[in-house]
Amino acid sequence: MSAEAGKTVQVIGGGFAGLCAAYFLARQGHHVHLVEKADRRGGLLRTLDTPYGLVETAANALLSNELVEETAAELGVTLIPTRPTAKKRFILRDGKLRRFPLKGPAAMRFITRTAPRFLFARQSLSPQPGESVRNWGERCLGEDATNYLLIPGLSGIYAGEPSSLSASLILGRFFANKKNRVRPGRLRGSVAPKGGMEELTHAMHRYLEQEGAEFKSESTPNLPTIVALPPPAAAAFLEARAPDLSASL
Repeated sequence: MSAEAGKTVQVIGGGFAGLCAAYFLARQGHHVHLVEKADRRGGLLRTLDTPYGLVETAANALLSNELVEETAAELGVTLIPTRPTAKKRFILRDGKLRRFPLKGPAAMRFITRTAPRFLFARQSLSPQPGESVRNWGERCLGEDATNYLLIPGLSGIYAGEPSSLSASLILGRFFANKKNRVRPGRLRGSVAPKGGMEELTHAMHRYLEQEGAEFKSESTPNLPTIVALPPPAAAAFLEARAPDLSASL
């Protein structure tokens, strides 16, 4: 338990980010109010049990590291590596599914533009302060690679317009010093809960219930607050509370 434990903190948003924030706050000994207007928590994450097997409505795996594995173990959730066949990804372009959607000249421009920088000037690829994902992509990868590789690859993970997403927050970790990176776990690559992603959100919810967290549909004024919402929803929530911050989103 941390020295600052025992505070009452409210988390706005009961999606995966909000559940994670609430879980780690409760684990540190804080009393949590989790605010979510929807009837269920977990956001876009939902696991459907179909005749063909489990189907995920959003993310279907996590990148494994020591923290992910420790958290799953504490929650009693068994992680399994994803199948090699599930690692194949396709991008739709011109009505066809393609493994590599760049064509002839665009592919050559992408390779000649990025390969030397990755090999000899990696720091030049680091996101600049205030740079958006789209601006970073166009600066470092080129327009075609941004439109047909970067943005489709990230759109299944992050909600929001690429021109509004922070490149530093999303891509900065790939250029961070090794000593600042999260330690790798025993399992490598992508992992998923054996019962599907919703098993993890249900386990977090049960833990919060056991720790006495309060589940609310409306926020409480004057409490320390963590906003775990997509940018448009966060801007709407903050409009009357912090107009300047709302406008920046």
